[in-house]
Amino acid sequence: MIIGGDSVGPAIGIIPNAQFKTTETQLVPGDFLLFFTDGIIEVESRGGSQFGIEGLRESIRGNLNESTESLLDAIVSDVYKFGDSTVLTDDACLVAAELSLN
Repeated sequence: MIIGGDSVGPAIGIIPNAQFKTTETQLVPGDFLLFFTDGIIEVESRGGSQFGIEGLRESIRGNLNESTESLLDAIVSDVYKFGDSTVLTDDACLVAAELSLN
């Protein structure tokens, strides 16, 4: 299941006492969380369209059979292909946390 992606706000730790939207969900072994900055979803194609949340979701869906580390590499590769460049103009960060069976 892919959820989220519609929450926006300031970077954590930048604005004292900032308020953030929270969401709760139940995770099971094998689930993972993916945290990303807008530098990933705001990459633009030569035509001016953005990779966006849907592009990120498509990349995840297309690479779900990969290990978490390989999934991150695949997302970055898809972003590069979309933007037709390996140079990102905004800061970009991807962090994944996987719930293990142990």
